[in-house]
Amino acid sequence: VFIAIGFSSAPMAFEQVIISLGWRGAWLSMAAVIGLGFVPMVLALYRDNPESCGLLPDGSSKAPAGEATEREPELSLTLPDARRTAAFWVFSLSFALSALYTTGLTFHIVSAFESAGMTRADAVAIFLPSSAVAVAVHLVGGWLSDRMSLHRLLAMMLLGMILSMAGLSLLAPGWPVLLIIIGNGVSMGLFSLLSGVTWPRFYGRRHLGAISGFAMSIVVFFSAVGPVLFSQSLSWTGSYQAAGLVELVAAALLLAACFATNSGKGGAKKQP
Repeated sequence: VFIAIGFSSAPMAFEQVIISLGWRGAWLSMAAVIGLGFVPMVLALYRDNPESCGLLPDGSSKAPAGEATEREPELSLTLPDARRTAAFWVFSLSFALSALYTTGLTFHIVSAFESAGMTRADAVAIFLPSSAVAVAVHLVGGWLSDRMSLHRLLAMMLLGMILSMAGLSLLAPGWPVLLIIIGNGVSMGLFSLLSGVTWPRFYGRRHLGAISGFAMSIVVFFSAVGPVLFSQSLSWTGSYQAAGLVELVAAALLLAACFATNSGKGGAKKQP
């Protein structure tokens, strides 16, 4: 829930900090919060795995020795094994596209809205309702993730992205803004959920650091490309419509690939 709130509401919060302290002051205040506030919290509270606390995943107490053999063996795929599956690339590229679009839109949200005849306040105002949608979607999605294939949740995330991209491509006061709000909320709520549960479910926890680290490196790279793509769209075409359309096509292709690689309804131990 906090991840969903953070992703969706951070731009609005940072906007207020920048207005109050300037961009340099905003960076310094973030450094203070993270360095003096969050790092000590991590050192004091973080645990590497449930077993170090005498627990099994999901908070269950350790089973008696006689019952341990009844548990289904946990998957243990390596990074090369994961990279040989289609699901790894469909999910990784979907997360990467989400990062690309989100950073590009967030960095240029004021300019995009002003080019459509709206104000800076109108642009920043979309983040609060988006965060509310993201939190609701994250909570419901977390419940659904134990009961349905993650491919279906990924399809919902991609559909949310497509809605937002369509709203950006047709940006004007009214329903296109609503599409961006709903689409961003759905995609960000499911992004924060799926980026956490997908890799251990598909490939196990033994090599989770290598697998999630490689996938995250792709996401970080695309998140850096997003603002560049948006700025080039404005330079070459005079609007952000081209960026929105290109990314919409990419999301539609990934949606088709998501259905093509779906291995069925799937349970918590279903391999990709």
